Amino acid sequence: MQEAADNASSGYTVFVRGGTYITTSGLSDTPVLLISRSGSDAINRITFQNYNNEVVILDGELATTRKYVVQFAQGAVNVTLRGLTVTRSSRSGIYTTGAHNLLIEDVKVYNVTTPTGTTTGSGMFLGNCVSCVVRRAIVWDSGGGVAFPFAGAVDNLVEASIA
Repeated sequence: MQEAADNASSGYTVFVRGGTYITTSGLSDTPVLLISRSGSDAINRITFQNYNNEVVILDGELATTRKYVVQFAQGAVNVTLRGLTVTRSSRSGIYTTGAHNLLIEDVKVYNVTTPTGTTTGSGMFLGNCVSCVVRRAIVWDSGGGVAFPFAGAVDNLVEASIA
């Protein structure tokens, strides 16, 4: 899946087959999925979604240093994340600071632990996100729901979601 993310171009849809995915990196702080590529505009987005409604679980394995299961790199633009389940992170299930025009829909996030004394723990931490939409998401057992922190976070929307 990471190879597809690293090579996706504007307008691509990456269909993810059912199963449980963990990081293949030997580094314990590497997310299961790092999205650094961008779509060219709102129509030609890069989309990551489950194939034919199959159950896809991205599992951070609760590694104490695996802060994020899905991370949008700073500057990622016009990306959709759809129909995936994110679990067992030690900070935030889905994380970004500085991505724009994200669409996160039909996603489940659970079992995110928050280290004592930290302020960034939540199911989704979308810092400085601009024009990002979270739709039909379910977040539970995560120390927090969906957070849009920092002054740069503007024009964001959470709809039909449970946290």
